[in-house]
Formats: sequence, C-alpha cells, structure tokens
Amino acid sequence: MWSRLAIGTGLVIAFAAVGCADARCDPNPVGEPWKKYESLLPDQAVVCGPNRHSAKKPGGANDNYPPTQVFVFFETKDPAAAMLAAMKKFEAAGWSIKPDPPIGEGKNALYAATATKDKTTIRMDINRNDWGTQGSFKIE
Repeated sequence: MWSRLAIGTGLVIAFAAVGCADARCDPNPVGEPWKKYESLLPDQAVVCGPNRHSAKKPGGANDNYPPTQVFVFFETKDPAAAMLAAMKKFEAAGWSIKPDPPIGEGKNALYAATATKDKTTIRMDINRNDWGTQGSFKIE
C-alpha cells in the first residue's frame, strides 16, 4: 500500500511541476522584415513571431502586431539575465547597444535597450509576467 501511495504522490507532484510551467507562446515564424535579422534573436527562447498566441493559455493575449515586431519567451526566469544575453548576441554581431535604466527592481523590472547598426535600429524590451520571461524586439 505504501508503495502505491508513494508512486501516486510522485505522479501528482510531477504533474503539478509540469502544470506550473510558463504558458509562453506557440512557435511562429518572424515577419518578412525580420528575416535578415532572425539570427540575432535569442538562442534559449521560443520565437513567437508578431503575436503571443498560446494553446496552453487560451483566451490569453490575442494580439496582432506588425511584422516589424517579434516576441520571444526565454528559457530563463531571470529578465536581467535574458537582457544581458540578448545584448551580448547583438554586440557579437557588430551592433551598438544603448541600455536604458531598468524600470522597477529584480524579477519584476522592465529591461530595455536599443541596438543600432548602419541605419537600422532595433528596440528590445524584456520583462517577466504571467506568461514567463518575455522579450519584444521591434525594428524601428
């Protein structure tokens, strides 16, 4: 009996842990303007394209941004670490980065930066919300 209870309890705990995962978004392609910059998007993230639709969170965000904007959801739960990784990737590709001071503190802060190269500017905004650690990357 105890072994059945232990197995049943273990399954409930495992299911609960999986059930608490961030909703994120469903993977979607980037819009046409992003095709030449797609390699700059974070490696450890789900690329959502210009929306944040999710089968895991029906009735959640139902947005339809222009193809110049891309949303991503990071594997990390730390928005500061996500922003640092994003900025490093842009810098490694030869982009100049101008970070803004964070708005708020810690895991609830909004981190923002502007990346420029040649005549192109990309705005990055990263924060943590009920969907997970989210990034918005917009060609301006």
